[in-house]
This record gives sequence, structure tokens and C-alpha cells, in this order.
Amino acid sequence: MSSRDLEPRPPLRLVDKIDHVLAVLLIIGMAFGLFWLVSGLASSYIGLFT
Repeated sequence: MSSRDLEPRPPLRLVDKIDHVLAVLLIIGMAFGLFWLVSGLASSYIGLFT
């Protein structure tokens, strides 16, 4: 067993926190973008068919 394995993991660094926040924001942004796209397509189709 190397001494490297025995070292406790450091607490979350700022870079890791920023990466996590960016990932969450990206997922939320993709969800909102998908919702916006679907609602835009639906409203345009409704406008065409009415």
C-alpha cells in the first residue's frame, strides 16, 4: 500500500465547485432551451393548423 492512498482527500477545491456549478447550469440551460424549442415548434404548428 503506497502512502499516496493513505492521504485523506482534500476538501472540494474552488475549481471543482466551479465545475459542478457550471455542469448544473449547463443542464438547466439545456432543459430550458429544449422547453423553449418544443414550445416554439408547438405554437408554430398550432398557428399553422388553426
